[in-house]
Amino acid sequence: LVIAGGGPPAQMGRLRALVAGARHSRRIQVVGPVERERAARLLRGALMLAMPSRYEAWPLTAIEAGAVGVPVVGSDVVGVRDAAPPFPEGHAQLVPPGDLHALAGAMLRLASDPDLRRRMGERGRAWARRFTWDALADQQLAFLQQVVTATAVVVTANS
Repeated sequence: LVIAGGGPPAQMGRLRALVAGARHSRRIQVVGPVERERAARLLRGALMLAMPSRYEAWPLTAIEAGAVGVPVVGSDVVGVRDAAPPFPEGHAQLVPPGDLHALAGAMLRLASDPDLRRRMGERGRAWARRFTWDALADQQLAFLQQVVTATAVVVTANS
């Protein structure tokens, strides 16, 4: 298990202490914050990405996981759900936030089923294609056109 990413120093200290006292601590590595290149290597080599977030404002890592065919196991919260929709449409197994038993169960099922990981990875790669610069620009343009149209209707109705 590789735990990458950061947080407040006190929180990272508690995490390192938990790992040190864990039964299989020799098999757990806390690497902390990593530069983009190393993060990409870690993600490409992963069986899955775990995102047990209670809140996720910018879940770019879930989209990146999809782009390299790595399934996501995460909390069913808005940011994670938007970036990694549930399988079979998307590439995630979503569990209730804070439910560690459900999270562990989903991770174990995924770890023991290479065919499921492959199918979820295929869905993830397809999903991530929606996030090209051109696709995002098209989405923004369509949204702005809707705003302009709605504004014109309101102005006309009030005139």
